[in-house]
Amino acid sequence: MKLDKRNDPRWLAGLLILLTWVVLVKGQQSRLAGTWQWTEGDVTLTLKFNADGTGALNGDRFRYNVQANKLLVEDADGETTVYKFSLDGDSLNV
Repeated sequence: MKLDKRNDPRWLAGLLILLTWVVLVKGQQSRLAGTWQWTEGDVTLTLKFNADGTGALNGDRFRYNVQANKLLVEDADGETTVYKFSLDGDSLNV
């Protein structure tokens, strides 16, 4: 007996969940894209996220990925740091 995945509701449900997850994750990542600044006193940090998953903090380059509310940042040495984050309008909270 040959199974037809197109007619199996479990396969379709799994595909729908996967597609929804991809849209949500990519949506969060694209919402991060842009330049963010934080200033306190005479210190300013400039954080830039590119839509392609690259970025820079005050010129130091990194790669990043978004998983739900977690920001995974890989530095030039290959070390990955995980940050919890949220977006509230035009504010990035890390």
